[in-house]
Amino acid sequence: MALIKCYDTTGKEHTRESVDARECVKEMGWTLEPKIIELEKVVVKLTAAEKKAAKELEEAEKAKAAEQAKIDEEKRLADEKESAEKAELDKLAADLADLENKDKE
Repeated sequence: MALIKCYDTTGKEHTRESVDARECVKEMGWTLEPKIIELEKVVVKLTAAEKKAAKELEEAEKAKAAEQAKIDEEKRLADEKESAEKAELDKLAADLADLENKDKE
């Protein structure tokens, strides 16, 4: 006898002899054509993949934001250091000018 593909109620494919396939269809509610269940499984898989991709994107964006915050903090500290050094140089220049003025007097 010829083998026929039939599908159980979950959409899983089985291969049966024609008599057995007809009995499965009649008695157990199987079908000879794949049901939309297969498409629903694909949709669920796609949805899961989309969720995974969205989570990975969110994690990447968080990592990027954290890296940018670190860069901004390093820049702020460098600017503060530069300002402090400039203020120190200005003070030293003023002190030197005062000393030169005292020497002239």
